[in-house]
Amino acid sequence: DTDNDGVIWPSDTFWGFHALGFGVLLSLLAVLVIHPNFSYPTGQSWLPDPFFRLYIDNMHKAKHGSDTGTYDNEGRFVPQK
Repeated sequence: DTDNDGVIWPSDTFWGFHALGFGVLLSLLAVLVIHPNFSYPTGQSWLPDPFFRLYIDNMHKAKHGSDTGTYDNEGRFVPQK
């Protein structure tokens, strides 16, 4: 068990995209698009996270109005959708 449970670091996103077959530039672009936009809404305080981490427990706070409804406003999975 690590201290990073429930946290997605920018390096995790980079290596995940790279493992999926995206090149270095597209993997870096994914990090630059995803983390600055989702870090603050999923953060654990009013201050922005200086490392642009994503907190999975708060991911429901980044829900957009045009989402498919697969997750409700509390972050629970809705299997019917």
